Amino acid sequence: MLINGRFRLYSIFIIGLLLFSFSFNVKSDETFFWVDDNSFAPYIYSNEKSQPQGLFHEIVNEAFLRLGINYKLNLYPWARAQQMLKVGKADGMVTIATSERLKSFVASNAIFTESLKVFYVKDNVNKEKIKNISSLSELDKFSMVSYLGNGWAKENLQHVNVTWAPSYSNAIQMLAVNRADIFLGLKHSVLFNINKLTQSSLKIKSRLNKIISTNLVLTKMPYSLLIRKGSKFANIIPQFNNVITEMKYDGTMDKIVEGFLEKNQV
Repeated sequence: MLINGRFRLYSIFIIGLLLFSFSFNVKSDETFFWVDDNSFAPYIYSNEKSQPQGLFHEIVNEAFLRLGINYKLNLYPWARAQQMLKVGKADGMVTIATSERLKSFVASNAIFTESLKVFYVKDNVNKEKIKNISSLSELDKFSMVSYLGNGWAKENLQHVNVTWAPSYSNAIQMLAVNRADIFLGLKHSVLFNINKLTQSSLKIKSRLNKIISTNLVLTKMPYSLLIRKGSKFANIIPQFNNVITEMKYDGTMDKIVEGFLEKNQV
């Protein structure tokens, strides 16, 4: 009985390996070209040496190592990175799987989920009304700044008066000087950018330090690996999902995220 049980487990293991192998139609010497945002710190960004850094980089790097996939990561202004994918010059990116993006991409399960909050300057004339925002539908009462390439905002905030800044950090600077009432952002990214900007933008340092958020979480933002449907790597999503699940079970994901939170305490 024990022998049969072991044989059955061994058979399942071998079948799983075969299915895993046959599902890859990518040669081992081919390289996945990942392009992404150069200023979405601390999730993905270029450091002082122009090298890729951030939570998404750490997670995907570990997953690709386990899958045996070679990759190259180049970071650009967000709108430019997405345009490169649109014309077929790259394979994938990490972002929100909006319905518009899913027309052209296949998406993995979420690799990380973060809370979206409303940020504003605490001396804004509309601060009391801003504090009472309880849903996305109420945002049309305020002027908002966002950044080019923010597909989620473009899809979900068509009813809002949005000014589009060139980048995430530019949007925060515009908020600081009251060019808009509100900015929707992720806590760690907004505060990382504020800390960095206060060191380089001394003229508006006092304004940057006035940026705060409401307590309400407007929505959860699940970030996934998106691969262009025409890419030769488009069929790796099931295996990528399996590896992400494996990383959660063996403690690797917790270790990466805890390290990220420790480095970016707020």
